[in-house]
Amino acid sequence: MAVTAGTDNQLWGPRFFALSGALLCALLPFSAYNALLSLIRAEWAMSNLQASSVYSAYLLGAALSALVLVPLSDRWPAARLWLVGLTLMCTAQLLFVVASPSPWPAAFWRFLTGAGYILAYTSGVKLMASLVPDRRATAVGFFVAAGYAGT
Repeated sequence: MAVTAGTDNQLWGPRFFALSGALLCALLPFSAYNALLSLIRAEWAMSNLQASSVYSAYLLGAALSALVLVPLSDRWPAARLWLVGLTLMCTAQLLFVVASPSPWPAAFWRFLTGAGYILAYTSGVKLMASLVPDRRATAVGFFVAAGYAGT
């Protein structure tokens, strides 16, 4: 889905909704950990420190990966980075559910979820800005709002 300036300058066009909708859907499971924390803590017999570490791993993954992954958007096509980030985020969230027998593997998957989010979010903003150059602020604002709605 290579998007270049001027190829589809409809603010409410299909590419606009595809980018925003994909981010929204990919982020829907993000808060499941918080909602299910009491059940997860009982299942894994976690301490408060372990429970908060699993949650914080997402934030750490986002913060550390931003230093490395965000500059990639200057070198590689934003559409490719967006797809890689979305795939990483969704795969890590799925593996959190099916391949986490204890808190530490869960923290690893949450870390990768944060890294995928940063890659999908920042490259998605770049794609949105190039999609509708004359309405860039509106397009990016809607994309950001879709991300927050997903969480």
